[in-house]
Amino acid sequence: MQRLVKPSDYVLQDVLGQSMYQIPWESRLCPGNPAEDPEVGALLYNAFVQDQAQRCCAADTHRADERHSGLGFRNGGRTRPQPSR
Repeated sequence: MQRLVKPSDYVLQDVLGQSMYQIPWESRLCPGNPAEDPEVGALLYNAFVQDQAQRCCAADTHRADERHSGLGFRNGGRTRPQPSR
């Protein structure tokens, strides 16, 4: 599960010769990390991770719907279910 940030979570670090605020546990370069302003960075980062979570949940729901409707894939997604004879 992805954690949301508060402006106080940011630490001031030197990034390519410029002082920027970074989220200590986040290694990805993504919206809000690093940021010039922790208030703005927190808004950007939280919107980014919430969007990622919604996409993940939507994909999981779609896969579950396929399994329950009989349209799911077999053999690791290589073949579709064959019609009954």
